Amino acid sequence: MGGGTGGVYFGQVSIDSCVGGIWWNKTLTAVNNREAFVPDMCTIDSCTHRGISIDDDSLETLDLKAWVSVCGNAASSFSSIWVNTTAGVACAINAAGLRVQSGPYDGVQLNSGSLNWSGGLLRSNGTGVNGGHGITYVGGRLVINGVNIHNDGIVTGK
Repeated sequence: MGGGTGGVYFGQVSIDSCVGGIWWNKTLTAVNNREAFVPDMCTIDSCTHRGISIDDDSLETLDLKAWVSVCGNAASSFSSIWVNTTAGVACAINAAGLRVQSGPYDGVQLNSGSLNWSGGLLRSNGTGVNGGHGITYVGGRLVINGVNIHNDGIVTGK
């Protein structure tokens, strides 16, 4: 999503065997995207780059319940889900029921913004040659099943 969109709903979509799944940025227009909905009927599978990428201040709100599996690249340190909002709007992600598994590097890399994750699944990530983790949390706000995680740099599970 290249900028200036809002209310985007992915529905029953299969994004499979590609370079990158869903990528939010501002390459088409210098305006951030408002909100996007990626429901549990959406699967993102076998992406060699990242399954979901959120660059700069490109997305305000993401309702994320998808299945993200076997996405990323350990040799390039590409996680399955990557949130890297460096300036401006920090993305707020509601991930109730999100499932992330079998990523060769990190399952989720949160460099900024906020992630509120309840239920769902996080397993078998960091399986590539260079390893990785379940969640790499560098900055922002991380809440898992109602527990606010306060420490920067925390890494949880695989």
